[in-house]
Amino acid sequence: MDDALDNFLGDEDDWSAFEDKALPQRTGTIFLIDCTPTMLDLNATDKRAPISPSCGFYLGLLACQTVLQNKAIGSPTDMVGLVLMRTRASSSQNQPNICVLQELAPPNASRILELERLLESTPAQLDQRFGSVSESRAKSFGLHEALWASQNLFTASSKSMGPKNIFLLTDDPDPHGGRVHANRQAVIKMSDLRLANIALEVLPIKRFGEKFDFDLFYNDLLVAGDGESQASYRIDPSDRLEDLLTRVRSREKSQRCVARFKVHLGPEQSLTIGVASYCLVRREPALSSIFINAKDNQPLRSHRHWVKADGDSMDGDAPLLPHDIVRGLRFGDRFLCFETDELQSAMQDIAPVGLYLLGFKPIRSLKRHYHVRPAQFLYPDESTVRGSRLWFTTLLQTCLNRRVVGLAICVQRKGIPPRLVALMPQEEKLDEEGSQLDPPGFQLIHLPYADDFRELDLPEVGPASAEQVESAKALVKKLMVPFSPKQIPNPVLQRQYAMLEALALNRESVEDVPDRTIPNTSAIKRRAADEMKTFAEVCHLDRLISTKKSRLDANASSIGQSRSSPGFTLTEVELRQLVDENRLSKLTVPQLKQALWMLHLTPSGTKKSDLINQITEHFAT
Repeated sequence: MDDALDNFLGDEDDWSAFEDKALPQRTGTIFLIDCTPTMLDLNATDKRAPISPSCGFYLGLLACQTVLQNKAIGSPTDMVGLVLMRTRASSSQNQPNICVLQELAPPNASRILELERLLESTPAQLDQRFGSVSESRAKSFGLHEALWASQNLFTASSKSMGPKNIFLLTDDPDPHGGRVHANRQAVIKMSDLRLANIALEVLPIKRFGEKFDFDLFYNDLLVAGDGESQASYRIDPSDRLEDLLTRVRSREKSQRCVARFKVHLGPEQSLTIGVASYCLVRREPALSSIFINAKDNQPLRSHRHWVKADGDSMDGDAPLLPHDIVRGLRFGDRFLCFETDELQSAMQDIAPVGLYLLGFKPIRSLKRHYHVRPAQFLYPDESTVRGSRLWFTTLLQTCLNRRVVGLAICVQRKGIPPRLVALMPQEEKLDEEGSQLDPPGFQLIHLPYADDFRELDLPEVGPASAEQVESAKALVKKLMVPFSPKQIPNPVLQRQYAMLEALALNRESVEDVPDRTIPNTSAIKRRAADEMKTFAEVCHLDRLISTKKSRLDANASSIGQSRSSPGFTLTEVELRQLVDENRLSKLTVPQLKQALWMLHLTPSGTKKSDLINQITEHFAT
């Protein structure tokens, strides 16, 4: 446990140096593509056809485009650049055979559209615009020159950046042809990049029938100065490229420290340790609109002024200054006025900042429905109180051994009312490779007050029989699958991001975004059809299902008869059931179109069969 906290927190002396200093969160990424003839698909039989999607140049452009699209939504302040090396074309005379296709800049629509046009190019067009150096010149080219050009892009940027990465896509395992001097220059330049906190990651593109051998050159280039294992740099291109080519429409949130405060142990607060609180999960709101200038689309700022409300019109009234305004509470027909200092001091006297431990309860006493807001996570903070890590580790290990949770009163910042919280101990979890999945620490869970509980008037139902219980257990066991909340994106946000992306890129249509919250009924039936049938029989649900089925039949027949009816009465769940039972043919063409619009789809035709196939394919995905 102590070693795990050492690895997570790092050096205690270095940790205190970052106290109250926000590190730059903007990241910088440069895609460095090696333009060999095989990467540009120059050996293709038909050079007038578009380049093959499997060639390295296409994969590099597609990865860069995907990263730009992801960062345009997730982190629009990040910087992305694109550099080509070993090309006949050069961006400047000082950098021969190096073409800076896109400077290091935030993502925008024009850069994404430029990459889309390049993806539609033919090998002949790429050879004419960029070209590839001859074989003799390719072996005389030094990789250190391309690394130096990439470093210059980071240096020339006026924006401060945190993590900086270079992704090198190449299919040549020995770019220098065994030249020792060129290899040594590249290793020296790699050391300079490491000192500048610039990481290099090689994404090998395998040629047909050949193996990419890291031992020829790149192991010496990527080996760390502290003697790390070289095997860690042998990246499977299929896994790494799959990550870069995956579209992720979500904002990237940095896990910053929410507050730093002291934990007081004992009745007389005789022992105090320092902790840092982090918020790991929070709700993502939809994008809100802002007011902009109609002439130049620049955002507008609002200013608020206070005036006396004596007259009906406030035109010409001079705004009040801050010292002319006091806060007050209405009590009957009087106003009780308070100074700002009085309100602040009153709040501070009621609840001083800190976490005050009250006692311990068994873990089983903490119920799942005691959920008020997302939990926070506590780490020891040596910058607040020296020696906190040792006492924090002791308290955590004791709670884990005795299976207890701590109860405490928590006030994280000044002016915040006190909350009753539970300290749930969390043990460190590692994966098969030894990487940390969950760090050790305490989950700070906000507990509800007595007023937060509601009295529910539930109908009286008799106890279930043993047969019903066993049938329910079998059904639940059959439907148990690995689940993580990160697997299901918010469909409302996904549609909003897709619409904004289509508007920014001048798309004619919006990309269809699947709704992962809708259960896959066909897969459920294939997996647990027998268990569901047994459960329905023992719980007497077959009568309810038959009643609902007859209502669906009547509803569908009434829709088929009233062709001129403008409304659509079926819900999405009922429409899915009609698809599963192959009864969509009872709906008319106008009703099928309304069903597609309800599913946020555009009708692909006017024939009834085409509309039925479109709805069926939507629910099959």
